[in-house]
Amino acid sequence: MAGARTASNGEPHVGTPGVSPGLWRNPDFLKFWIGQTVSLLGDEVSVFALPLIAVSALDARAGEMALLAAAGRAPIVAFALLAGVVADRVRRRSLLVGTNLGHALLLGSIPVAASLGLLSMPYLYGVTIVATTLGLLFSVAYASFLPSLVPRTDLVESNSKLSFSRSVAQFAGPGLAGLVVHSFSAPGAVALDALSFVVSAICIGLIGKRESRSSAGAAPPAGEPLLKERLNIWREIGEGWRVIWSDNLLRTPLAALSTFNLFMNVLLVTYVLYLTRELGLAPGALGLVFALYALGGLASPLVVPRVTRRFGLGRVMMAGIAGGGVMNLGVVAAAQVHVQGLPTVVLAVLGTASFFRGFSGSFYGINARSLQQAITPDRLQGRVSATSQFVIGCTGLLGALAGGVLGETAGALGTLTIGAGGTLLAVPWLFFSEVRGLREPPAARPDLTFADRG
Repeated sequence: MAGARTASNGEPHVGTPGVSPGLWRNPDFLKFWIGQTVSLLGDEVSVFALPLIAVSALDARAGEMALLAAAGRAPIVAFALLAGVVADRVRRRSLLVGTNLGHALLLGSIPVAASLGLLSMPYLYGVTIVATTLGLLFSVAYASFLPSLVPRTDLVESNSKLSFSRSVAQFAGPGLAGLVVHSFSAPGAVALDALSFVVSAICIGLIGKRESRSSAGAAPPAGEPLLKERLNIWREIGEGWRVIWSDNLLRTPLAALSTFNLFMNVLLVTYVLYLTRELGLAPGALGLVFALYALGGLASPLVVPRVTRRFGLGRVMMAGIAGGGVMNLGVVAAAQVHVQGLPTVVLAVLGTASFFRGFSGSFYGINARSLQQAITPDRLQGRVSATSQFVIGCTGLLGALAGGVLGETAGALGTLTIGAGGTLLAVPWLFFSEVRGLREPPAARPDLTFADRG
């Protein structure tokens, strides 16, 4: 990334090998990054505290805990496509600020309800559903807003920094959550999370870059009245689908990730069962395996930009998803070591596979997200992002259901083997496509039509 370049937004960009000074000199991105980091850490506190409130304060039964978990997932499948339309109709910065403030009010109501004796499981269900829906809107708008903050050539770098923040939150979050709950009680911890959303809203609200409306301000197709275009939600949802499926650089990475996600969820259904019952891992050893996975995810965003500049975006994407599949097979290989009666070696194999599975994930995820953001026209960013999330959510659900059936018929090891081997089927999608040869994200194509690429 050397020499002067012209970013997709028409602004000049100067790159320096190995670093990206443009981001450190971009105050709007830094505000966005700080706000997102604070919010992610707060999220980890609530993920820990809400189930604890249900169990300790409301004496929830197993069925009620399952409903609480479902309330946190259902809106993603139910409302993802509509969220894309909303993100493309309004100013995305305003949507980000509004969803953060809405989140703060919702979570802040929990300690208030607890102090008044009004807290109940139905109340938690309702808060969880609405909060998840707001989080979905934020996620779609956030992915759509980022390309307006940074030049196209800095998308990999910026997504790496945001991914690093997410990994830090996932790695440090559980310990921080436990400390906060111990110090302030579970409702008090949720109140602190509400405050983190206020901080995030303030940071995003301070962003100075003016944003034009996307599809809300875009001209409708020739001969199509503007009012009719705005009211036809299904047409707008369909446009997001058609753009993805007609463009190989959008369709292929999504197909690869969907394949990987389908089989990964098959594997995950019996993963803990396999490690504990089949391999006999103690809770401490199991925690170490999961910690190493998180550590791998924490380390990889630090090197993704440099590796991508060296080897090219397409090759790094392919290596990332292939590496994840190979490491999944490493988990299966631990069964063969277990047969030999070598518990220390079993733990070493599992730990190594877990670390590099976490490490490889960002190589694909960061670059695939950057590619999608770079080539998608601004007016379609929300719908393309939302459609991708919807597809991934559906394949994850299908994989979990299939894993449950296989677990009853093929056993834990058989299900794990099918899931691990299946994740490698994602590699041919990339190998036999033009994605493999990409060096960096291409420029956006505002005139993208449904038949531009095969």
